[in-house]
Order: sequence, then structure tokens, then C-alpha cells
Amino acid sequence: PVLVIFDYDPSTVGEMEAISAPLLDHLILLRHPRLAFISTSPTGAALAERFISGPLGGHAYQSGIQYVNLGFLPGGLAGIRAFAQAPRIIAPDTIDLNPAWQSAALQDVQSLSDFSLLLLLTDSAESGRNWVEQAGALHDDVPFVVTSSAQAGPMILPYVQSGQINGLVNGL
Repeated sequence: PVLVIFDYDPSTVGEMEAISAPLLDHLILLRHPRLAFISTSPTGAALAERFISGPLGGHAYQSGIQYVNLGFLPGGLAGIRAFAQAPRIIAPDTIDLNPAWQSAALQDVQSLSDFSLLLLLTDSAESGRNWVEQAGALHDDVPFVVTSSAQAGPMILPYVQSGQINGLVNGL
């Protein structure tokens, strides 16, 4: 299972999809991961659905089987920290109000460290910082990769250099 965090605004959809689609397409072709989507942006759940049916539509991923959309994670820093500590309690349902953690997509996932990859898609250095600082210590050795807009990348680069992020795909 892979946790994909959609933290970008609709105004940057063109750039963010152009950066992120090849990475996720390659990941799906090689590993066929089960995906879980979440966002601290109110529009993130809709952007995730657009992404899975648009740029990744050729893979025909089915909701509840190959992917789950956990929707909007409110609370900013506190919400991220709470989700990192207890994802099953903080985001119990999908955007369709189905039990998320009983789905095939999240089978055997109890905590953040049960994901094989954390992938943050962001157009904001602040969002990158928030996820690194609030969830960083709680994902154990799970790789944490960020795809960022061209403007956010230079501010996120120090987290890569310090080893807090395992990879960064920055801008077009």
C-alpha cells in the first residue's frame, strides 16, 4: 500500500499532474500498489479522483479495491500529527462514507509504518514542512518522497539533504 497525499491547489493542477503522473504511472506499472489518498486541502479529495480517472485512467483502478480516497484531513498541523499517530481513528471513512480500513486497498494497514511508500504531491513548501515535521518520526523506515512545484522545491530541498525525505521530484 502507498499513501498519496494530495496537497496542492486547483490552480497548479497542470504543473502538478505533469510532474506526478509519470511517477505514479511508473509505480503502478512496476508494482501495482494499492493506493490511499488523503489531503489537508479541502479540494484535495476531488483532485485525487480527477487524477486517478484522468492521467491514471488507463490503469482502471477501482475505488475500494485498488485505491481508497480518505478525503479531507482537517486540523492543519494537529490533523497531520493525529493522522500519523492513529490513521484508522482519524480517517475512518472514505469520501463515499464507506469504512476505509475494511477495504481491500487498506488490508493489513494499521499505522503509517505499514505503508510501503509515503508520496506527497505539493505546490507548497509549508505543506512539505508540515508533513515532514509532524509525520516524519512516525513512519519508521518507510520511504518518503515528495513531488513539488518548481517554486516549492528549493524550500523542500534541505529536507532531502538532511535525510528526512528520501526523494524529491521538483518542477517540470
